[in-house]
Order: sequence, then structure tokens, then C-alpha cells
Amino acid sequence: MALDGDTPRGQDGRWAENDADPILSTPLGLAIDPEDPDEAPMNRVVSLQLGAEELGGNGRLGVMTGITGTGKSILQRTLVNGLAYRYSPQRVNFILASCFTWRPGVCPLADLSRHPHVLHVSRLIGFDYRGGFGQVDWDGDVFWDAVNREVERREKIIRDGYSDMADYRRRSGPMPDLVIIIDDLESLPLWQPEMVTKLNSLIRRSANLGVYCVLSSIIINQDYLRSIKDEIGYGVTFGSYGASEMEFIAPREVENLTPSTGVGFFQTSRGEVEKVKVFEGVGGGS
Repeated sequence: MALDGDTPRGQDGRWAENDADPILSTPLGLAIDPEDPDEAPMNRVVSLQLGAEELGGNGRLGVMTGITGTGKSILQRTLVNGLAYRYSPQRVNFILASCFTWRPGVCPLADLSRHPHVLHVSRLIGFDYRGGFGQVDWDGDVFWDAVNREVERREKIIRDGYSDMADYRRRSGPMPDLVIIIDDLESLPLWQPEMVTKLNSLIRRSANLGVYCVLSSIIINQDYLRSIKDEIGYGVTFGSYGASEMEFIAPREVENLTPSTGVGFFQTSRGEVEKVKVFEGVGGGS
């Protein structure tokens, strides 16, 4: 399967070249001068580096926030398409949880299942932004089964004498890293202790298992955000909704950011801040 406009030979050659990278790298968009009122993109690419911070990566947990329509789903699609374009399914896999909202038939990540890298897509149903919280209905058991199956497979590898997935790849052959994206985190019942326990367990267990988590939401409950503060490696914030409370993942400049689709701030735990215009599709993806 070649991505749009790509030949199988070109794809396989690119994958073979990139799969040896110790860090998963993919472009997010073009940098913008924060002082430029026209928000004109500069000729400089801003990239996400999924890997351990001690190796120059951006860590294992990312958080995205922003009001509806400002670019969270665009960025998630860009992330998946970009990584699937650069790396083979033997180097990176995905488990995705995407949300049907009040917009009829809209499930922003569902069609990404066309990539052979995608192991599972769960659909969150029932949150209505116009009317507040409704009944949440989603295939949660299937989602957690898919996640636990992969996590437990990796934990068994560690028990067999490997220090992490990179060590396994060096000594025994291919083993893909796993990127888990939960779109619209507010649709999950985080008021239920069981759900918080599952999510926190996933974040804690991911340390040496080659698992990367991306949590996306309009705004994340501050008590929950504080509970995972030390795990957050990077954040991307679109628009200004709740910016004054987003100090863990958003620079103060966000408070003055006029919502503009696909324009946000990317900040790492090292304090690096970039204003960025997100690419809409990478490497032939949509």
C-alpha cells in the first residue's frame, strides 16, 4: 500500500532509510513570528520528536487544547499521516480514539484506519458541545483491550531481559513504537475513578515500552492536569479558551492569541516555545 502519489518502491526505500532513526520525527508545520500580526508562516519547519528527552526527544506524553474548529484534529491527522509516511508499520503503530460530536457523521480520525500502521480506531459518541455533557457511549472495552494487549506484549519483552524497545530492536529485530491518540478527552468520564486509574496506569507504564500518548481536549480538568504534570513532555494550544489556566502546557502568549484555524503554540517541557501554522496533511496524507 503506497500513500497518495507514492510508488511502492519509493515508499519502501524511504521507510527502510527512516526506520533506523532512534527518535520518531515528523513535521508539524511552519514557524510563525509571534510578533507578526498577519501570522505569515516563515520558511522554517517545526517538528515533533517522539523519544526520550535525554535523547533530544519531546517525551512520551503530549497534550493538545483549543476550542472547537481551531486545529486539534488537523494536527492529530498531520501527526499520524506524517509518521505513517516516514516510517513503516514495523517501526510505528497507532491506536486511536476519535469522537463523533454534534456534527453529523464527523469522526475526524476514523478514515486514518486506511494506514496499515493503525491497529484500532475507537469511536467516542455522545458529547454535544451545544448542550453540555450528554450520555457518553463508546467502545471503551474494545479500546482498552487493544491498548492492554499491546502494553502487556511489551511488558513481557522487558521481563525477557530487554531494557526497552530500542534494546529489543538492536538485539532481536523489528518492534514498532506505539502512538495512542485520544481525541476529545472531555468525552471520557474522567469523573469516574476507574477511568482515571486506567489512563494514569497507561501513562506510567509507557516509560520504557515504546508507547507515546497524545491527549486532546477543548480544556482538560485542572485537577487531572496537575496529577500528570510531571509526565507532560510537550503541549500544543490553539485559541485562547482557558489559556490562563493552562500554565502547564501553554505559554502566556496564548492569552492574546486570536483563534485562527491551524495556528497555535507548541511548547516543550524544556521551555521551548514556537508559534506554528500546522500542515494540513503530510507526506501525501489528507
